[in-house]
Amino acid sequence: VSLIDLFPTLLDLAGLPAVPGVDGNSLKSLMSGISSTAQTPALMSWGAGNDSIRQGSWRYIRYSAGGAELYNHDHDPFEHHNLADNSSLRQQQLQLRHALEQALSQHRD
Repeated sequence: VSLIDLFPTLLDLAGLPAVPGVDGNSLKSLMSGISSTAQTPALMSWGAGNDSIRQGSWRYIRYSAGGAELYNHDHDPFEHHNLADNSSLRQQQLQLRHALEQALSQHRD
């Protein structure tokens, strides 16, 4: 989940209609146990070209200077061990990078 989901969730909990064009999704079903996972990844950006995606237990960070970080929050919740150079996780990193690029392009449109 992401902070961007707070406003749609509060509207839903109050029984008010969703506001068109507002990013985020209501977490009401997740909070009530109807849904066990969030449908969309959490995106974070700071500065131009520095973006991050959190999807499931994974977090991928891409920097404008070309660096990257990859973390598995199931095993490293405080992000002490960057796994971006781990060749056995290359497919996971590529999948998250693609998901990040796709999500960012949707937010730009």
